Amino acid sequence: MFKSTLAFEMFFKPHAVELLKDITYNFDSDTLRDAEKTFMTDLQKTHQSLIDDGIDVELYAPLDKIACSIQY
Repeated sequence: MFKSTLAFEMFFKPHAVELLKDITYNFDSDTLRDAEKTFMTDLQKTHQSLIDDGIDVELYAPLDKIACSIQY
């Protein structure tokens, strides 16, 4: 049982290096910086809206665990 648990923790369990909600892109353009702010605000609103609608976001894609990119 120990080996199975260890293998899952080391090789199969997702480990996000950088989270989508924490990323900043350092855009040079005001337009892109504004789009980034809008995206992050909308992302948080959507997350909260799903929770308010009774969706179990922890089952699918909780915002505090979504990686900013494919990290495999």
